[in-house]
Amino acid sequence: MAIILGLTWAANGIMAQDSDTGEKTEEPTGKRISEGVSQGQIAKSQDINTAVLLATALLLLTLLGRGIWEGLQAYLIHIYQDLGSLTMSPDSLKGYLTGFFQLLGDIVLPFMIAAMCVGVLAGGTQTKFALTPKVIQMNLNKFNPIKGFRRIFSWKSWGEFVINFLKLSFVVALVINVVWEVIGHPIFHHASYFGQVLTFIVDAGLSLLKKVLLAMIVIGALDYAYQWWRTREGLKMSTKDVKDETKNQDGDPHFKSEQRKRRMGMMQKSIWEEVPEADVVVTNPAHLAVALRYDRETMKSPKIVAKGARYNALMIREIAEKNGVPLVENKPLAQMLFKFGRVGKEIPFQLFTAVAEILAYVYRTNRFRYFKQGRELPA
Repeated sequence: MAIILGLTWAANGIMAQDSDTGEKTEEPTGKRISEGVSQGQIAKSQDINTAVLLATALLLLTLLGRGIWEGLQAYLIHIYQDLGSLTMSPDSLKGYLTGFFQLLGDIVLPFMIAAMCVGVLAGGTQTKFALTPKVIQMNLNKFNPIKGFRRIFSWKSWGEFVINFLKLSFVVALVINVVWEVIGHPIFHHASYFGQVLTFIVDAGLSLLKKVLLAMIVIGALDYAYQWWRTREGLKMSTKDVKDETKNQDGDPHFKSEQRKRRMGMMQKSIWEEVPEADVVVTNPAHLAVALRYDRETMKSPKIVAKGARYNALMIREIAEKNGVPLVENKPLAQMLFKFGRVGKEIPFQLFTAVAEILAYVYRTNRFRYFKQGRELPA
């Protein structure tokens, strides 16, 4: 109960800190999210990194534990056998230290390499390896003592402190509980071989590591969900921000050019996909082209599946010819369909008669094509 109340209080404190900047109720736009990424506003959890590091350590202990133990055992046996003739000369001391550091390197080096690789991978996976140039830029405001003092004693800092304290308390309580159970085990209260005690301690340590790992996975998942929510809330915009951004983008030549390219790409993709399935293409003959399709089982009236002018009209004609789609030249109808028709929508009802006549002509002269498609032609 105390943990829930503490988390609630901390979250409310952070929200209060964030709400000081104004009423921000609108979801962030793509541009706002991109700006946030460049400024380091990316959801990431250090607890997930900790969980991944613990999992890596547990895996390495499982795979390399026997070899590490045998190497340590051999070193200790070697030291024990030499106790009778042990001399503290510089050469002998150098030999023992060299053996010790070699053993230490064999034990520690794999864990260090794995920790660095896994740490980079875990952090990069959360942030999708996004570059944040503005984060590493020199900012003199960070060294402002007044602003630093305000950050330390802000609601946001206190909220994060409470959350971290609760997480640490949970893990410490778990460790103390396991250690208390180990201390109370009968093996420590009866005569036992040293090897048995050591094996028990190693097993208990691995069991403790597994329990801490499970706890960190749960904490990491919850923390990442919280960080994602908090980042999203921090990126939200006011209605004025959205309007200003739209106004600025509408006047930006680069943005307009990108929009045109995007629309052109989508239009050409639609042409390549839809024209081969069309029943007829009405042309102007060269400047305009409108592809029509009608299926009496699924459509109430013919539908415009693609249309284009100039280059796109030429593309529609070429695709239609390659796929055996009939081309019908009708300048007035092509102009009306192009001007008043919308791609993906049924044709304007004022043009029903003219389009019906063209479709009837096409069906009469191209029956074999539609028969191969398995379609039932209108009577």
